[in-house]
Amino acid sequence: MFPSKQKSLKQFFAPQKIKAVGKAISNWFLFNAIPFNAADSGPYYQSMINNIAEAGTGIMGPSGRQIGSTYLDEEVSEIDGYISTLKAKWPEYGCTIMCDGWSTKNKHPIINFMIYCDRSMIYHTSVDCTDKIKNADFILSLINKVIDEIGEQNVVQVVTDSEASNKAAGKRLMLERPHIFWSPCAAHCIDLMLEDIGKMTKIKRCIEKAKKITSFIYNSDKIVNLMKSYTKERELLRPEITRFATVFIDIESLVRYSMELKRMCTTPEWEVFNNTTKRRSEAENVSSIILNNKFWSREVCSLMEPLVKVLKLVDQDKKATLPIVYEAMDRAKMAIKETVKDWQTYWAVIDERWYKMWTYIYSFNY
Repeated sequence: MFPSKQKSLKQFFAPQKIKAVGKAISNWFLFNAIPFNAADSGPYYQSMINNIAEAGTGIMGPSGRQIGSTYLDEEVSEIDGYISTLKAKWPEYGCTIMCDGWSTKNKHPIINFMIYCDRSMIYHTSVDCTDKIKNADFILSLINKVIDEIGEQNVVQVVTDSEASNKAAGKRLMLERPHIFWSPCAAHCIDLMLEDIGKMTKIKRCIEKAKKITSFIYNSDKIVNLMKSYTKERELLRPEITRFATVFIDIESLVRYSMELKRMCTTPEWEVFNNTTKRRSEAENVSSIILNNKFWSREVCSLMEPLVKVLKLVDQDKKATLPIVYEAMDRAKMAIKETVKDWQTYWAVIDERWYKMWTYIYSFNY
């Protein structure tokens, strides 16, 4: 008896059912103007589909009232329970208060406080600093308030950026509460290194040319599509963890696709797509940059890649980086020394920022 190779009815209709499900979900997205990338973000999209499939047919979806009351209340209760389990760990493991300053779209200065403990971080509070003088006294008062709220006995260290007022507040904090360490944020320190290096004449000129290339390409859908036909649908611009890291990642991406870009700007399509009064002269300028071999020196990439690697290392939350941050920077500097001609100049810029990172808690782990 030979096994049958014929498909069962269930297998035969499966692709049709999958397509019907896809169309139904797509229609719901389209009708409610939901961004398409919502289907690619977070774990809940696929789990929703799995639960519906497991429940079977005839299930009525929840109403808006149920989602906004019953299920929202349940979710809040679950989150509260999760936070309670994390708070229960504070006395055993201790925790780190992380202070992060930023500005809203309306330029309102905000300071966020997060609590980190045992590889988990939760949001604590935000402070609107509009019309406030962010000096050491103000920063210290905010930090002390958070410490008192979560319990001084539970706090091991406070992390802020290395701005002068934060640094002064941190040093005063250690005098007032000797068992609590203040540490400058390593990611912020490395980001400032990238900013300082980016201001150097040679590097600044390279960054300006790279920005001119990317802004010109991404200012036209036709040129973007032409570019993708040569880069195999890959983008030149990629979001990164900080603004200054993004600049150097973009340069690295340009260097990676240098041959493809050179071929692109010598094609008839490039000439046709840019054959307008507004773009013609700019296209010639961008072409001259792309076709100039001096622009494609790998020195900038060789200089910045080791620092960006350290930045990515300290900015992730998969494992503790406190014990290895100094060693990682030492390795980055040695990599720069081996590949960059004027490494002493760049070392001086790096060291000026990095020496400000020295604290007892970092040194103890080194």
